[in-house]
Amino acid sequence: MRVEQSFRRQFTRSVAAYMTLLRVRSCLSAGLLFVLGALSRAGAVSLAHLAIGAAAVCFAVAQANVVNDIVDRRVDAIDQPWRPLPGGTISLRSAWVSYVVCCASTGCLGWLASPDLGLWAIVMVALSGVYSWWLKSTVLLGNIVIGLMATSPLLIGARLATGLGGELAVKALAICVSMWSFEVVKTARDAHGDAAGGLRTVATRLGVDRAVRLGIRLCEFAGVPAAGAAFLSPQGAAFGVVFVVFVVFPIVRFYHREMLVSSTFSASDAMNLFAVMSRTWKFGFLALAVSVVDIDL
Repeated sequence: MRVEQSFRRQFTRSVAAYMTLLRVRSCLSAGLLFVLGALSRAGAVSLAHLAIGAAAVCFAVAQANVVNDIVDRRVDAIDQPWRPLPGGTISLRSAWVSYVVCCASTGCLGWLASPDLGLWAIVMVALSGVYSWWLKSTVLLGNIVIGLMATSPLLIGARLATGLGGELAVKALAICVSMWSFEVVKTARDAHGDAAGGLRTVATRLGVDRAVRLGIRLCEFAGVPAAGAAFLSPQGAAFGVVFVVFVVFPIVRFYHREMLVSSTFSASDAMNLFAVMSRTWKFGFLALAVSVVDIDL
């Protein structure tokens, strides 16, 4: 009985560690973004292709997360020692095996769904490696690449359906700019560990306060294309209202409320702001979901 209980505890810890390594929530979020992109176009997509494509996207994000943790394991040991690799719950060899499995899975499933998705999967694998080993220390360029990669499931989903459209491009721009904002503020949150690890990020070069200010300016700018979508169609109006009111406004309001207390942002303030930004992202998916529904005026 004790042996069985010990096995169950070990198995549970192992599953939890791999879920943390893969960042399952971000994988599922990307899969959902792909599905919403496919549903945003009028073309018919079979349920099988939709499921296979979503799985390919999930594995693409998973491999990016794993290779990032492999490269960042020494930096994570400073400010995130609880993560699987620095914490020792997953060995480096096991992480590499997971990375190879995820790369193979996204490539095979992508080509099975469509040649376009297969090519996208290959590009994602290549960019993920380039980002983790090089672009992460190029200050703003790395954040720009991550924003584009994070938005791409929406676009490739629409491509799988019937192709891209102007309204979808405007929505994608709003999401991409907000992702740039998210990534810049993230550098402020991680400034201590990144500086100790010798990484060149927006926050380590400009300072935490200036990085946060840049992130907020980007967040405010993300509201411009979101509001512009309101003039394109009723669905665009639904997207714009939800995105501005529930994604952009809470973040900007939190920033200005904190500025009334202190004229500069500290690392702890950046961490609180990052938490607010993380919570508002579910409304970004809601904005896309309501814009998929047919609205006749």
